Amino acid sequence: MCGINGIISNSFSQAELKQKISLMNNSIIHRGPDSEGVFTNEGVALGFRRLSIIDLSSNGDQPMISSSGRYVIIFNGEIYNFPSLKKDLVKDFSVSFRGSSDTEVLLSLIENYGLKKALEKVQGMFGFALLDNIDNTLHLCRDRLGEKPLYYSIINSELFFSSELKPITNLLKSKLTLDIDNINFFINKSYFPEDSSVFNQVKKVIPGTVISLNLNGNKVSNLSTWPYWDFKDIVKESINNPVVNYEEALSSLDDMLDVKVKERMISDVPLGAFLSGGYDSSLIVSLMQKNSLKKIKTFSIGFHSALHNEAEEAKK
Repeated sequence: MCGINGIISNSFSQAELKQKISLMNNSIIHRGPDSEGVFTNEGVALGFRRLSIIDLSSNGDQPMISSSGRYVIIFNGEIYNFPSLKKDLVKDFSVSFRGSSDTEVLLSLIENYGLKKALEKVQGMFGFALLDNIDNTLHLCRDRLGEKPLYYSIINSELFFSSELKPITNLLKSKLTLDIDNINFFINKSYFPEDSSVFNQVKKVIPGTVISLNLNGNKVSNLSTWPYWDFKDIVKESINNPVVNYEEALSSLDDMLDVKVKERMISDVPLGAFLSGGYDSSLIVSLMQKNSLKKIKTFSIGFHSALHNEAEEAKK
């Protein structure tokens, strides 16, 4: 799972920044029990809690600094196509890697292609922060469909961000007020609007979007939001290029699902799957087993109520 935290402020000393970012890290230790990382510079603090999945060594620790020293990244998520991207980087740029993590591949992609093109190339789920020491900017990036959360708050030109609300609320407390309209929305819809939260002062990075902020004297200024992906473009492309052959579409879907499930099975720790009695999880488990020599471990939950119980279907 992992978790990221960050502070941009000129109100704190280096010692205070380290203390506050450590407090933020401690409040999300459940997201990353394996290790903790902190990066501080003048007015900047980045924190990370790690759940080790790929490259269990210290080479996968974060915050991670690029080979040139220009970029610092804290990354929560997974890049599923990182092995092929890694091969391209070695071939096209003669990049050498010190470890085998997908984070290092992402950082190298950004360094060699730039952030926008790198985001277009990666396939995965993520929320990450990228500090650019040359342009003196910070980028907050969220995956295409918003699988990984990323909250932020800007108050008096100071930025606080995190994978969860709790680290932000713990620090800001009295500065936050409840958004009654959003609470009413949640009561009716069971979710908050895509860029909002329960607090007026805390927002979410919109899926498929990057928020870029200039760090002028360690104060946040010139916030800009730009999308790098939009599902509407995919819909338009499908409308303009429809598949008319059903058998071709069926075969294409079968191949695509097989590849995507296989990519998601890259791990240096044991894998398993939550298995209900439905089509989705059953299909995923069957494709996992197709791509594994070992028996796939599955986990299910049953209920005494026959109306809600799928345990028997899961067992079958």
